[in-house]
Amino acid sequence: MTCRSITKTLLRDGDYTCRSNLCRSSRPDHSGPQVMTSVRPEVDESLIGLVARIASRNWLTMVRPILAACGGPFHAHTNLAVMDSVDFDQLAFACRLAPDEVDSRRYLRAGDARSDMPGVHFHGTIIPRYDLNLRKRVTPTWLRAGYHSALGHHGLVTHCPISGEILLDTCPRCERALNWTKSALAICHRCGFDLSCHDGAVVSEEEFAATRPMIDLVHPDQARHQTAVEAMPAQLHGFDRGLIFEAGWRMGCLITGHGQRDRDEAKRLPVERRLKILAAGSSALLNWPNSVTDALQGVVRGTVEGDDRLAVAARNFTNFRGQWKELRNLVRSSVPQLEIGGLQAVKATLGVGVNSAQLEKVLGVSQKVVGRLRETELQPVIKGGTTNLHEVFEAAELAGLRQDLDDRIPFGSIAERMNISRHGVEQLACLRELTIYDTGPVRIAFRQRQAKASDWHRILTRLESTSVEIEEDCSLAIGRAFRAIGGREKPWGPLIQAMMRGEIAFSLDDGVGRFMDRVRVRRDDLDKILNLNFQCRDYPGFTFERRINRRDTEELLNLNPKSFSAALKNGTIIAPGSSSYDRRKMLAAAAKYISESEILARWNGVDRRLPAPLRGKKRIKKICTLGWERAVIEVAMAGGLPG
Repeated sequence: MTCRSITKTLLRDGDYTCRSNLCRSSRPDHSGPQVMTSVRPEVDESLIGLVARIASRNWLTMVRPILAACGGPFHAHTNLAVMDSVDFDQLAFACRLAPDEVDSRRYLRAGDARSDMPGVHFHGTIIPRYDLNLRKRVTPTWLRAGYHSALGHHGLVTHCPISGEILLDTCPRCERALNWTKSALAICHRCGFDLSCHDGAVVSEEEFAATRPMIDLVHPDQARHQTAVEAMPAQLHGFDRGLIFEAGWRMGCLITGHGQRDRDEAKRLPVERRLKILAAGSSALLNWPNSVTDALQGVVRGTVEGDDRLAVAARNFTNFRGQWKELRNLVRSSVPQLEIGGLQAVKATLGVGVNSAQLEKVLGVSQKVVGRLRETELQPVIKGGTTNLHEVFEAAELAGLRQDLDDRIPFGSIAERMNISRHGVEQLACLRELTIYDTGPVRIAFRQRQAKASDWHRILTRLESTSVEIEEDCSLAIGRAFRAIGGREKPWGPLIQAMMRGEIAFSLDDGVGRFMDRVRVRRDDLDKILNLNFQCRDYPGFTFERRINRRDTEELLNLNPKSFSAALKNGTIIAPGSSSYDRRKMLAAAAKYISESEILARWNGVDRRLPAPLRGKKRIKKICTLGWERAVIEVAMAGGLPG
């Protein structure tokens, strides 16, 4: 249909002296076709919705005739509010509207071409252009009222804040996209379904209440958005309401874990996701500015959804693609610590933040240990730049680790200072007298196995408090007493436990030195000591060391260093590539052979001579450097007297 045919049918051609206020406000230098009947615009009505309603009111089935009369291309109805190729003064004239009724509904670019913010005017505020969704989105309530609210053009809005109905952009019957080609707003242009009769989905009461503050901020109706702004904290007053909405949206993204990525694609998020962001953003705005620091701290502490790090959040919250300088001013005026730069902002938000170079001092360990922890256990809250300077950690989160690192002692140090085997230290752990760090950051940080120092100090304190005085003539050193135990593990754990309980009396020699070197026990208690036993199979859940050092091997075999060296030299003991030995193999050797030291400790007399079966021409001879065959000696000495 051409403009001339419109003129001949539905539009009045030639008489432009209508005395209505709307027509009087039209510029007198415009001429051309006009509609016969004007309409009163709704306060929140969109421009294309208004043109469609005017066309329908004047019995035009499509909006194209009106737009064509104003120089608009055939597709002008799809994005009328952002077009430059339409004569909008002529459009106001043709629709019998005041020019400001048309201009106020256009989404004109805000600022100049050099502006950092790709914003557009939106019914009295400014929003990012990529948040516009000019597709036809309606609710049955709007259609029953006979108009289209411009709120449907805001792509982040999910539902009507009055009815709670979720916006429709497809026909419920044919599932085709709605469009603006025909003037009947309520009718699907594909299948003819009356959308005003549709019983659409409605958000829950909780979602309705939670999202209303954000949606009302961008509502075109002045009464609604003014009330929404007044409900915000005083720190937000004076800022553009679209700017406040943007801050709320970004806070909602941060809190829900969506992050700041793909901000220009946010309008394509599922409705459920946008509802969560709007609800979180509304809550954040109402709790401004505490919500900023709470959210940033929540991200790093894992109390909010998502995996965005605090550093990324602090650095990108107001510094992103298409950044908005006014948004930065809004945030930083409320949260000044964000103005001092990425690293310092993180530290200020955390309370106490340290970089990698400071971890050595904070944790009280070497840089090598810090390096191992950073590879596995320590997660920085900010990354970037050089590793040592620009990785920031939260000091408060390291307090527990520092406590464990301070309360530790190398596993071997306990064995050395107490002069017991490393297996004896393991026995104390199995008996729940000592804690060993077999998992977690302490185990990862150190090559050597670590134990809890406070447990070890407690053991020493209890031992010192239970020691008694024993006459020297009636006592013997614990080391000599333990040499009488052979063919099995030395039961250091059960011995120490019995000493702490007072079941085995002992005295401590004066002076300093390794603890067990100072311990003497009663000769009368030797049988008690020999009857002590420890079996690894009783503790299947504990990880015992598979290899033992030379000192512990000498103790297990009851050999002195000279004899052990001889056994290594003649090949009785195979020297491994390292300085450790297979504990099970050495235990098997101890069960097979009995050494001279053990024989003397068990059966020698006052002259410290070997028993009679091991002396003279008919003596039982040694098998190897390790000693005699244990089974033979045990039989020979059964019921016998020391020689």
